[in-house]
Amino acid sequence: MAFKTFMKGNMITDTDLQREIIERVKEAELPDMPDRLAHNLGPLEVPDGTTRTLFVRHAVDAVLTDPAENLVLITRRFPPGAGKLAIPGGFIDETQGQVEEAAAAARRELGEETGIEQTLIDGAQLQGIGWRRYDRPFDLRAAWNDLPDTGIRQGDIFMVSTQPVYLRTESDLTQVKLAPADDAVGAHVMQTGTITPETLGIPDQLGMIKEIPK
Repeated sequence: MAFKTFMKGNMITDTDLQREIIERVKEAELPDMPDRLAHNLGPLEVPDGTTRTLFVRHAVDAVLTDPAENLVLITRRFPPGAGKLAIPGGFIDETQGQVEEAAAAARRELGEETGIEQTLIDGAQLQGIGWRRYDRPFDLRAAWNDLPDTGIRQGDIFMVSTQPVYLRTESDLTQVKLAPADDAVGAHVMQTGTITPETLGIPDQLGMIKEIPK
């Protein structure tokens, strides 16, 4: 019996499976502020004939702007959106047995991916925290290895949920030194008004940019 291919690399590309997973995630009614790194949603039958465990893994995006409405972006190293621009971000971690708060995770990821000086990041004003995105069929993955402290094991399926954290610095971002690292291969500053859907590699990030507090 021939089984239907449902992945490209480690990304889930089968549209029927994407829809099924998103419905499962919506039914779970998960919170904006998760109390764990990942939520286990139980077994999932996939088109290769196997049953895997489905998770939601929680992340944040760091939306850093200045008074001139400049925005820091990275060029992504990995799918989804590899080679295209995106807001810096990444998974929430656990520190000293506690789940990292969204604002702390955003500041950490901002430093790791852009190389911006920590003093600027620490001094940036928290403008607000947006609602967590759970409808993300384009960011469904099969785990490439075990993900520590999450319960996710190699081969499990997980969706990445994410939440924008809005930060504002009084510094002119066009004059700030950037040094991409970690999951970023480039770091850039752009005017928010010039960013279009074609600019970004992550579809729901344009909505985050449009919701930047004034």
